[in-house]
Amino acid sequence: MYATLPIVNPCRQRTLPHFLAHNRCLQVAQLQHLQKLALPFPLAAPHLRLLSHLPVLQELYTWRHIELDVLGPAHEPLLKVTRLVAGSINGRGKSLAAWFPGLETLCLKRCSDLAALSLRACVSVQELLAGECSQLSDEGFACLRGLRALQRLQVEGASQLTDAAFSAVFCGTMPALQHVSISGCPAVSDAALQLLTASCRRLASVSIGSCRQLSDKTLKRLAHCEHLSAVALKGCRGFTAQGIAALAAAPQMRQVLVNGCMGVLSSLCRGYRPGVEVRVEERL
Repeated sequence: MYATLPIVNPCRQRTLPHFLAHNRCLQVAQLQHLQKLALPFPLAAPHLRLLSHLPVLQELYTWRHIELDVLGPAHEPLLKVTRLVAGSINGRGKSLAAWFPGLETLCLKRCSDLAALSLRACVSVQELLAGECSQLSDEGFACLRGLRALQRLQVEGASQLTDAAFSAVFCGTMPALQHVSISGCPAVSDAALQLLTASCRRLASVSIGSCRQLSDKTLKRLAHCEHLSAVALKGCRGFTAQGIAALAAAPQMRQVLVNGCMGVLSSLCRGYRPGVEVRVEERL
């Protein structure tokens, strides 16, 4: 059974170590079967060490900051945690996998430097959802290379990413990746998306937003993805009705949503095969 525990009383402004020390006998006994925990304050290594005593904790949520540190020999990692949601994480070169060896889902509201998390060691990660990625560099993005279990990737606001980042990650195959969402990547071109589609043979859904260098070449390339069934396009000025037509003809396509793409006029988006929904909104 899942439960969400508000570990801190906001009126008292008490931190987790003080709270557990004050209520050790009763509170720890109550937490032994806790599987889901939401915390309203930043976490540092001492907090994580305390949380490692929760034997069945599977999901940890905090929209604040997490500060990692070296995992000492006397401290146990959070072995059962598979889902981690945080405002941001500062790894300082410390491996996220050392603290969360079984991590499957990582959600970061603000993503700055994946390289500092040694993310490449998180081989069990299946979902990476990263928002506000304005500081994410090509080097940081390259840490995704080798995450062969990755099934879902979402990157938002990565204004520094270039085609070089995609070349580093998608030079080999990403056999499990099925769902990709990228937005706010103005320097990413058709060449980058060509690398992605060639590497990810099981793509089922793609969402692209505010990537101004992309053109119909990307849509025509996506049309060759044999498992692709859903595409959402938003604020991309390089797409046209011709590209949408090619995309709608993909073998498994079921839905194409277009919003605020200047080159796509709803009056020209007609006549697609039965079973394919194409919805065009010309304004954002």
